[in-house]
Amino acid sequence: MMFSSVSNTSKSPDIKIGETMRISDNHYFGCIDKNIINKLDDIAHQKDETAFDKLLNLKLYTKECKFFKKGKSVYVTDISIMGFVKVRQRGQTEEYWVLKQALTP
Repeated sequence: MMFSSVSNTSKSPDIKIGETMRISDNHYFGCIDKNIINKLDDIAHQKDETAFDKLLNLKLYTKECKFFKKGKSVYVTDISIMGFVKVRQRGQTEEYWVLKQALTP
């Protein structure tokens, strides 16, 4: 279920800018704008699945968010104190904010 993936609080690895990481599972998504992923995280913590799905589906449609495939190699370009990490896929220029726990060494 997409809804639970944002508020997942499982232990995640220590991550540093410049590192190469991999996406840990297929259900993780990223958003170009950190405000969008923050809003999705807030809605998930409020347990409003309808609003979460509505916003995520809109942002997927407008290509402001996207799902990542498990094992996809990404470069860490920024880290937020709120538990989000900005990544860029190998060979791509677009950067997306993802949950820290979406990444594995």
